[in-house]
Amino acid sequence: MGSSLPPSTRLVINLNSGRIGEKFYPVLTLPDELIIQIFMSYIPPYPEHPPIAGPGSPTCLLGICRLWRSIALHSPSLWRAIHLSRLARRESIQTVETWLHRSRDLPLSLHFDLKTSMGPTCDDQLLKILLQHRSRWEYVDLRVIRPQIAPLFGSAPFLIHLSLLCWDKWYDDDDDTKFGSITAQDTPSLRSLSLWDVGHDVESLPWAQLTCLTLFDIVFSQCAPILAASPNLCRCKLVLTMDHRQAVHVNLPELEAMVLQVDDGVRGPVESCLAHFTLPALRNLEIHPGLLSQPIEQLQSLISRSECPLRRVRIPGSSEASLLQPAFPNIEIDFIQTVRLRYDDERWKTEEYWRKTA
Repeated sequence: MGSSLPPSTRLVINLNSGRIGEKFYPVLTLPDELIIQIFMSYIPPYPEHPPIAGPGSPTCLLGICRLWRSIALHSPSLWRAIHLSRLARRESIQTVETWLHRSRDLPLSLHFDLKTSMGPTCDDQLLKILLQHRSRWEYVDLRVIRPQIAPLFGSAPFLIHLSLLCWDKWYDDDDDTKFGSITAQDTPSLRSLSLWDVGHDVESLPWAQLTCLTLFDIVFSQCAPILAASPNLCRCKLVLTMDHRQAVHVNLPELEAMVLQVDDGVRGPVESCLAHFTLPALRNLEIHPGLLSQPIEQLQSLISRSECPLRRVRIPGSSEASLLQPAFPNIEIDFIQTVRLRYDDERWKTEEYWRKTA
């Protein structure tokens, strides 16, 4: 009873077990490369992020069988997109380190809130971990407090998209200059940028290489020089606050889609900025009705000055569409429902967004 089977007998049993497994579970006979493709179809397409745990997370693939576990652990593409919310728990830090290790040297897609419920010490630890992998950043979306901004920047050769939201700007009135403007010059691949309450100026970034730009809570006279330094923009979204200062004229020869909104907190009139633009390639425009004091005249002037192929105008929260349409028979003028501003709303960058009328 204490004796074990002879080696030859164990070999026969193992071989027979393998044949039985192949008979009843033919998926186990698939090549590893095909199994990896099946695994990749289980999670969202990169750079979107799967859940850290639960259904849809690559961690679910680790508990099915030893073969799949081994393949998943040796598939770095499964672990390269990581999303951590404000409600993260302390053990999440170890999870992040594990995923970063499993992703090996692949470029990363990161969506992190660095002001979490874990507290400042854990937040700083999390930031330190992310900075250790900055050379692999490719798509990065961070919610930060101002002291965390300056350490973020250094060499990031693969960085294509950067989105930064500063939390504490909403809660105090400290001078932005206390922490200075961002400086991200060593980012040769950067093409898309989104900033909300993050200090910046014309010298902050290589604006000329950007093709997509979103600026929240900004006065037009401040962002106009930045736009003028960004001649290759194809898409641009501005969320404006009150401004009565003189602005420079902006010519964006490649811009095809523009969204001009007004910050939710603005209660007074906002100076229209349409007259400051020449946009020869503009096809799609969304504009807040508060920026159209004389809508027909302002749109006609923009079209005439730019000689642009404008084909769709969207006006949220306005009934002006029915009045404007006869004046522009070759342009679709859409009335759309007003929605609360969301920092993470990226739909305007898609063609589907511009085809939707509500």
